[in-house]
Amino acid sequence: MDCKRTLPAAAAAAASPAAAARLQQWRSVATSAAGRRSRTEDFDLIAPDQGLARIEGLDDTGFIVNDVQVEGSIMLAGDVFTLWRVRRMADITLDSLALLRLLKPVPDLLVVGCGRRVRQLPPELARQLHLLGVRVDTLDTANAVATFNVLNQEGRKVVGALLPQGVDN
Repeated sequence: MDCKRTLPAAAAAAASPAAAARLQQWRSVATSAAGRRSRTEDFDLIAPDQGLARIEGLDDTGFIVNDVQVEGSIMLAGDVFTLWRVRRMADITLDSLALLRLLKPVPDLLVVGCGRRVRQLPPELARQLHLLGVRVDTLDTANAVATFNVLNQEGRKVVGALLPQGVDN
């Protein structure tokens, strides 16, 4: 059986034409061993009925979160997401991560999506986050999205701070 990753088809109707096209290319079609189309299977690796924030797609300018196309950077925790004013790695400061100080208990992990390439946070910021008790994992955005989705689904205390893939660092 040949299955590709997909997103809910209902999102295509609610999103922009560009997002609808991206969603359509992720549609899953199960084929029999003989190559004939047997049926269409829509599946999602993250159960939508859990009410958790989940990133369903991304491109150079933004993300699709819970069937909503969002342009720009985002922060996510548990069942919520918000726009994030950070436009590049150099803009990330302790103040831009104020959400971390508001969450009780403090999250176990901050997953930072850096764009197409991995960049490290400034050493002083990393030290300040360590003093708050937050571990930091900096990844390229595509891997940060996957990491956030899996850990959030598992019920872990994780925050995603994600720059779009096309960000110029």
